[in-house]
Amino acid sequence: MERTIPFTDKKEESFSILEWANLLKEKGSLMELVDRRLGSDFNKEEVLVMIKVALLCTKVTATQRPTMSSVVSILEGRTIVEEVYSETNLYPTHLDSSYWEKRG
Repeated sequence: MERTIPFTDKKEESFSILEWANLLKEKGSLMELVDRRLGSDFNKEEVLVMIKVALLCTKVTATQRPTMSSVVSILEGRTIVEEVYSETNLYPTHLDSSYWEKRG
């Protein structure tokens, strides 16, 4: 069975899907993670949010990962995920000012 999405350009090398996703993030090509069989039958913005949340949740250091309530907030659309181009994080920014007041 032929793979539809190559994880490597060379047969002797292999990448985990997480390594591949991070490489695509660095290239600004996260949409390459989407299965081609979907065609254009999806919401691009929602897919990008899900991919960015997934990348946040796979950070090695626990302090860099979002809480589950933050993940839910992002997926429900109450929080915007803004990509910060550094080696640290994608930082969620909450739209509701009361969120930040509570965090003080």
